[in-house]
Amino acid sequence: MAVFMTVTFAIGAATSFFPLLNDERDFGNVGMYFFFIGGVAVIGRPIAGRISDRYGRAVVMAPALLAAVSGMIVLALAQTTELMLLSGTLGATDTGSFALSLDRVRGNQRGSGTALGLVASELSTSSVFWTTAGFVLLLYGHSVG
Repeated sequence: MAVFMTVTFAIGAATSFFPLLNDERDFGNVGMYFFFIGGVAVIGRPIAGRISDRYGRAVVMAPALLAAVSGMIVLALAQTTELMLLSGTLGATDTGSFALSLDRVRGNQRGSGTALGLVASELSTSSVFWTTAGFVLLLYGHSVG
């Protein structure tokens, strides 16, 4: 869970603060950054998933974590659009962290292998959906208010 949470936190921070970085460095179309992250995820996850299932999580996770760190470093240093796009490509490597977190718990405790699983284990499964809906509403309220 800690690995998944850390990688998700890093990606969340990058995507949340990227528009501010773009204001400072004028990379151009910020949508391209998110396009590259999504493209890598769509293409890479099925491939990495098969490799991970066949050869083990570490074969995918070790390079993915190094790529994620590299992506954050490249983004911190990026001064050009090309480096910004490279950082998006490298940063979209959370593949395997979710599977790894679920591997480490028993089948009946899979919910606790995720961050929202802590909510489910303390309250109920449906509370996960209520909590998620609440976060979305909270963010919606801040974005339109």
